[in-house]
Parts: sequence; structure tokens; C-alpha cells
Amino acid sequence: MTAHNTILSDTIRVLRFPLIVGVVLIHNNLCDIMVGGRHVCAPPEGDWAFAHYFMTYFSDVLPRICVPLFFAISGYLFFYRTTFDNRVYRRKLASRLHTLLLPYVMWNMVGFLIQLIRLCMAGRCPSAGELVGMLAGSFWTLHVPGEGTSSMPADFVLWFVRDLMVVVLFTPLLHALIRRWKALPVAAMGVLWFGGWVPDWPGASLTAFFFFGAGACVALMPAGGDGLRLSRGRLLMIAYLFVSVADTFDWAGAADDYVHRLGILLGIPACVCFASRWSALRPGRWFALLTQSSFFVYAFHGLFIGNARKVLCHVLPPDTPLSLLVVYVGVPVLIIAAGVAGYVVLRRFPPSFARLFTGGR
Repeated sequence: MTAHNTILSDTIRVLRFPLIVGVVLIHNNLCDIMVGGRHVCAPPEGDWAFAHYFMTYFSDVLPRICVPLFFAISGYLFFYRTTFDNRVYRRKLASRLHTLLLPYVMWNMVGFLIQLIRLCMAGRCPSAGELVGMLAGSFWTLHVPGEGTSSMPADFVLWFVRDLMVVVLFTPLLHALIRRWKALPVAAMGVLWFGGWVPDWPGASLTAFFFFGAGACVALMPAGGDGLRLSRGRLLMIAYLFVSVADTFDWAGAADDYVHRLGILLGIPACVCFASRWSALRPGRWFALLTQSSFFVYAFHGLFIGNARKVLCHVLPPDTPLSLLVVYVGVPVLIIAAGVAGYVVLRRFPPSFARLFTGGR
């Protein structure tokens, strides 16, 4: 393995768990909590200002680079050092049946059962017809009788896997476009994404196609991305810090959506640069376990983070700025710890069973 390949592999490995933590933080937004007759994310006042901006930065700004970066990494790895043809395409599709589709089905089945139990415990057991519709929707857009239809599957965080699988089906077209017109098609998608002019439909996400395509462009460069250097990493990190702070405090006013998207575009390379430096430190065995548990923690938290928030808010009512921050920090710590523990338990089962929930990771 070349030195570049080693750095690349170490960087991606180092990124996996922190990016999952970021996704958990996104779903830990406490804006729907009422304290003293007001939402905690209402315009900040007095003692609540620090808690407001702290939660905004760590749920709505900093971790928003995580999902786009996962798409970019997926696109990069799909095409990196590969002569893409029909044989390679079929092989990669077969591989993703095990790494994406099977765990997607299993976790959404768990999500369906949780929803069914919740409805029956509330005395609202669905009829046979409703049950069939609910089961079918669990794998694309969940429909809960009496509650409407979501744009997410039963395990809502797996919308990423759903949209990624759709993009993978279109990789021959994406490859042909990039080979013919270089980065132009991806740049066009980027303009549409940055302008916010095309909405993301379930399974047809412009976000997924753009960032997957961006990663693919880098992989399909003549040097396969080997020519990319991290010498400007510090400048990127400083630029991202400034833009992310501006996004947090809404300095741009009506243009804040563009500042937010600019932060994502700057934050992705800044994050990669930071991870490449961190990987040189060679994290220990404890970090290896966290990395291995990443997918399990990701799928697990989507099913239980809502209940974890309710329980912790009941145990420690967030009626002061300090208690609110304790709840805000405590929920992801508890849910991630439970997910890692669940992964450790799952590894005691036969590997063939564990792979159904981890994709062999």
C-alpha cells in the first residue's frame, strides 16, 4: 500500500465515528421543548442566550457537514482506483446488497415493530389493510394510521442509506457524464443545491447526487486524488470557523441559508484536513471499537433518541439554562454509550447474524 493510500485509509477510518456523533447531535435538537411557556430555541434572552447558541452551533451548524461528507466519501470510495465497467458495476451492486440493503431492511423492520407496538399500546392497533400499508411504507416513506405519512423510512435516519442506494443504481450514468464533461455536471448540480432551487424528494435527493458526484470527481481525477494536498488545511479551518460562527449568530440575515451552505462546502475539506492530522496520532484500541460500532450506533440512535430525550427531560426537567445543557449533552452521551454496548453484545452472536445489522462492518 502506498503512503497516500495509507493516509487516505487512516483519514476515512478516523472520520467514521466522529461523523456519526455529529449525526446524533443533529437529531438531539431540543427546540421543541417548552420552558416557561416559550420554546428553548426562541430568540435568546438573558441567561438563555448561551444555551441557545451552544445548541444551535452543535446541532444546526457544525454537524451539518456530516451527511454530505458521508455521501462524498461514498462516491470517492465507489470509484477510487477502479476501472469502471459492467463487471465492476455488478460486483459493487452485489457487495452493497450485503453492506447497505440487508441492514436497511432489518433496522426498518425493527422500526416497524416499534411503531406497531406503540400504536397497540395506545389502543390504536391498525387494521389488516392499514398494517400492510404501514409495513410497505416502512422501507421508503413510513405511513402511520392516524398520523400521516413521513418522508423517512421507519428508522428515520436510514433515509441516507435509502438515497445512497438510489444514487448507486445511477453510477454508470454518473461515470459517463464525468468522463465526458469532467466536473461540469457535478458543478451544475452544486449550483442548484447551493441556490436551494431543487427540493430533495424521498429517494431522489439532489444532496445525495451532488456530494456523491463530488467524491466521484475526485476519485476519477488522473491521479485519483493523489494530487490533493492538505497544505492549506489551516486556512480552510479558519475560514470555516468564521463562516460557521456567522451562521450560528445569523449575521447574514436573509442570506443565512447561503452562508449555511457555504459553511458545508468549506467544512467538508476542513474536516478532512483535520482528520488527516489526527490520524497521524494513531488512536488506540478504544477508538477502533468506536469506529467499528459506528453503523450500529447510527441505526440504533434513530429508533431510541426520541425516547431518551423524553426520559432524561422527565428525570431532569430543563427549566434552567444549566439543566437544559445537561440534558442536551446527556442525551447523546447515553444514546451513544447504549449503542456501543449494543454493538459489543451483538458481536457475541454468530457473525452471519451480526452482519444483518452491521453490513459486515
